[in-house]
Amino acid sequence: MKDLGNQVAYWDGVGATKTFTHPLNLDWLAGANRNTRILDYGCGYGRVMAE
Repeated sequence: MKDLGNQVAYWDGVGATKTFTHPLNLDWLAGANRNTRILDYGCGYGRVMAE
């Protein structure tokens, strides 16, 4: 990406405004405590990371 700065600014602004049509199933997080390390590989808008 030759213009990464513009991409970051765009997705930082647009990502929060997206409406999702599928539910977010967080059952797999039920056993994780606040100190658990989770790698969010950056595939999507960060919905799971926000939780």
